[in-house]
Amino acid sequence: MTQPRRRAPGYRVVVYELDGDRKTKVMDATASGFIAAAASIHNGEMDIALGDGGPDALKQHIGLFIASQYPA
Repeated sequence: MTQPRRRAPGYRVVVYELDGDRKTKVMDATASGFIAAAASIHNGEMDIALGDGGPDALKQHIGLFIASQYPA
C-alpha cells in the first residue's frame, strides 16, 4: 500500500507598516516560497532579520530576481 502524497507546504507573508498607532497592511502574499528581510539602522548600526522558506531551487530564482531588480 502506498502512502498518500503529502502536499508541499505553502507560506503566507504579511507585512504591515507601523506609523505611531496606525497599522497599514502593505503586503499579503501566499506562495510556495519566500525570501524576506527587515532592517533598521540605529546609531549607525544596521539590525537585520532575514527569513526564507520553500524549495531551494525556488529560493535561488527569487534571489536572482531580487538581485536583477535592485542592482548594486
